[in-house]
Amino acid sequence: MRYGVPYAVEIEERVAHEKTIPLLPCASIDELQTFYEMLGFKKIYYQVRPNPYVSMKREDLQLDFFGMPGFKAEDSYGTCVVLVHDTGELFQAFAEGMRAVTGSCSSPGFRGSRGPANGRTSTTSPASPSSTLGATGSGSSPPKPSPKRT
Repeated sequence: MRYGVPYAVEIEERVAHEKTIPLLPCASIDELQTFYEMLGFKKIYYQVRPNPYVSMKREDLQLDFFGMPGFKAEDSYGTCVVLVHDTGELFQAFAEGMRAVTGSCSSPGFRGSRGPANGRTSTTSPASPSSTLGATGSGSSPPKPSPKRT
């Protein structure tokens, strides 16, 4: 039983070379790209036409998003669970990235500099990592990067 999810591990051991890439909706692939770059993700694919699409990757985590005109994150049920070994370590990396760009770690779900609530990372920015880490299309808009304070 890995990550407390026995069925997922069973499938992982039986299936070879297949990969699923969930596509999550967002209002703006450009704003979303900026947000994920702040968290240490790199853009690995980007297109505007015929359909807005961006793929972001950080180590083994890959999250793909499509732009949807009129999309309201607070009305979305789009979700993707991301399993990680240490949410605390990933939270620290995300928080450091946010502080480097915005001067603070103030996004919904990020609990100041104290770290994740109850040892779990839960963020709900536009399709950002959320509980056990999961990406979701629901949440608020990403924080706008402000000039770095010196």
